[in-house]
This record gives sequence, C-alpha cells and structure tokens, in this order.
Amino acid sequence: MRLRAANGKAVWGDMALSHSELSHDHFDFLSGTTPLNRTDTDIIRTEIFEQIDQKLTLLDRIGEHVSSHVAHSGNSQSRNSKQLDAFNISDARDTLKTLKELSDLVGVWFANQSGAGLAKYIGDQFQGLDAALVRHEDMDDLARNWRVIDCDIDTWVLNPNDL
Repeated sequence: MRLRAANGKAVWGDMALSHSELSHDHFDFLSGTTPLNRTDTDIIRTEIFEQIDQKLTLLDRIGEHVSSHVAHSGNSQSRNSKQLDAFNISDARDTLKTLKELSDLVGVWFANQSGAGLAKYIGDQFQGLDAALVRHEDMDDLARNWRVIDCDIDTWVLNPNDL
C-alpha cells in the first residue's frame, strides 16, 4: 500500500487498484478499445500478434546463423551460403535490444510482469577465474564501459505504439 493525498489528507491506497487500472489500460490497447467502450467480449487484436511476429522475423537471420555455426555447426558444406553479410557488434546490440524490448512488453501484457529487463551481475565478474582476459591496469576502463552499456540498456523500452 502507499500513501495518497485526498482532499488535503493522507490516506492509504491499495496498490492493487493502480495495478488493476494499469492492466485495464494495457488490455484496452491490446483490444483496440477505450474505457468508455469496454465490453466483456473484447479480445486482443490479431494485429498485435502480427506486429510481434514481424519484429521477431527480423531476427531470423541471426537465429539461422547461430543454429548453423554454433549450436549445430556441422561442417563447412552444411554452413555453405549461411553467412551473415556485414554482421557486426552493432547488429548484435540491435538484436539483443529487440529481444529485450519484446520480452519486457510481452511479459507485461501476458505474464503479469513489470518488464524486469536483463539480469545484472552484482559483484566481481572475475572472482574465481584463474586469469582475466583484461589486464589489471585496464579494469577501470572496462568498468566504465560496462556502466555505459548498462545506461544504454536502461533506455531499451518499447512503447506499445511503436510495435
């Protein structure tokens, strides 16, 4: 519960109420209705699933590459004509961004989650390793880069209207 102001007085409000209101807002968007036009027969618009599918289809290229070169690498003949042309670190970032944004949005809509985002390791990432791949004198630079990446990831939020 949280404290709310009503008529100049503090009162306790149930968090379930705001959660319910937010859930109704999400379903209004999904079904294409408004609070004034809601009915108990409202259903999720087919376009929502089509839009999600279109976003995921953009990622097929990386999925096929990983399947043929990493998960089921086979031999060079089986990998023939399955190269990613001009795929670089920016493409990898964009792929991860799309997956994170979609999973957060789908989690909010269909799993009653709050869009938890990516897990962040708390502690020393190198503890227990025999040798880090980064020299000790470069650790501060690495930590700064990770903070920049964390800040970037924190901005990865997909507005339902941008689906």
